[in-house]
Amino acid sequence: MSRTVNYFLANMKDANFSLTSIKIRNCNMIKGEWTQKGGTLSDKSATKEFGISKEEIFQAVRDGKLQYRVNHIHGNPYIRLLRKEVELFVTEKYGQDYLEQQSLNNELSQVNSKLRSLKREMNKYEKRKVQLMEIINTKSKA
Repeated sequence: MSRTVNYFLANMKDANFSLTSIKIRNCNMIKGEWTQKGGTLSDKSATKEFGISKEEIFQAVRDGKLQYRVNHIHGNPYIRLLRKEVELFVTEKYGQDYLEQQSLNNELSQVNSKLRSLKREMNKYEKRKVQLMEIINTKSKA
């Protein structure tokens, strides 16, 4: 992923692109969204959550439709995007129905993941229950 981000950033520098070239509609609203929990997502999360490609994201940034900030985690760069802008971009490009379908698919995926986790936890407790019952039975016989 870092190669893609580095390539993207290099191309942005070559095109004399800067954040100041993006027209910010409401500065106060935008600042709050960058710091608000859940207000941003990475480019990788956007591709996974909304089903759009990195190329589409990078093109939207170049066109000024999406704002971004570069962050680093463990030395690897990634691009942070505003969730509301990504949702608006996806709605404009693919329509509201597509966005709702992607949202439902993501929620279903999360529910399935949670169910698998709970099943593993339940199995762990079932094994412990059997162990405790065996201990109780051996102590009561003695």
